[in-house]
Amino acid sequence: DEFLLKLKNCPIGEYHLRLHYIKNIVRTRGAKVVEKELNELLDLKYPSAILFVTNLYLRGDYDISRRKLLNMLNSVFGDDPRCSNILFDKFSDDSSVDISCVVGSIKKFAEAGLTTSMETLGRAYWSGKGIGQDLNMAAHWMREAFSAGNIWAAVELADILKMINTPDSLSEMISVLEMLKDRGDPSGILRLGHAYRDGIGVNQNIALAKILYSSAQDKGVKQAGVELDKLNNSSSRNSLI
Repeated sequence: DEFLLKLKNCPIGEYHLRLHYIKNIVRTRGAKVVEKELNELLDLKYPSAILFVTNLYLRGDYDISRRKLLNMLNSVFGDDPRCSNILFDKFSDDSSVDISCVVGSIKKFAEAGLTTSMETLGRAYWSGKGIGQDLNMAAHWMREAFSAGNIWAAVELADILKMINTPDSLSEMISVLEMLKDRGDPSGILRLGHAYRDGIGVNQNIALAKILYSSAQDKGVKQAGVELDKLNNSSSRNSLI
């Protein structure tokens, strides 16, 4: 009792007691009953209250605009690069929400040399979400992320270079995919198979495409098996003609 009394007389302590009380109400009677109290806690911008409301929102138990929720999350957690990347992943597919504030934070972290932020910024430039679409900048940041040790960024770089679709970009795409193949990366091997199948950046070579698809399939890539079956079936039909 003495501890609770001291806690109530402390602004932070009072806040935690209120949040604890609200959580109990939500568990037993639902969030609608304490909607006013939840809004009051949100106005204080305490991280734990915002996270609690975010969890309620994601469960469909609390009605709040995604724009307001994103702005609150970014204002409190925007200085944490991991949180900025998570916010981008959670909100970038919602066209009704402006995520430029989040991308601004990610850009700051990427320029400071944080690998995951480099990749996320590359994806932002790639999609044009929260920032103007720029495939060359997307490729730049994927190169930076890969140079800093992010292997998946090289796979995404290859996809971007394919979209840029110039002789130089396709030549670089093949170099990236060959490097991934040499590392045994199944996603890179699959994409290199696509390149030889379609003759993109290389001379078309169906026999080599089959070898690459078979290698990717052995590494657990189901799509590679599908593509290999298509090529084998096509070869069988052609032999009957």
